[in-house]
Amino acid sequence: QDAGGQLGDRSFNKVMMSYIDRPENLKLVMNLLRHDSWAIRAEAFQVFKVFAGNPNKKDEVRRILHSNKPRLLQYLSKARGSEDGSVPRLAADEDLDQVTRDIS
Repeated sequence: QDAGGQLGDRSFNKVMMSYIDRPENLKLVMNLLRHDSWAIRAEAFQVFKVFAGNPNKKDEVRRILHSNKPRLLQYLSKARGSEDGSVPRLAADEDLDQVTRDIS
């Protein structure tokens, strides 16, 4: 199971909450969203959506998301890939839409 899947698994709830409460982890994941490897970006997105979807974000995590909102929204629009397939899709439209709503 991938990292995003493990963090979303209820049996990992305490670990997940501890991880997503730490601003330095969010910064790390956001940097991984820019990695050269598509596979690493895709895994980082799975973890990022857990940060974004947390309804009880710590203030510092919320501040980081807010201050990076324009760049994140631009990134998410490009994450849908290209129509001709030259740029691969990072995640399903439903996931991209949900994360967009979560950070808006």
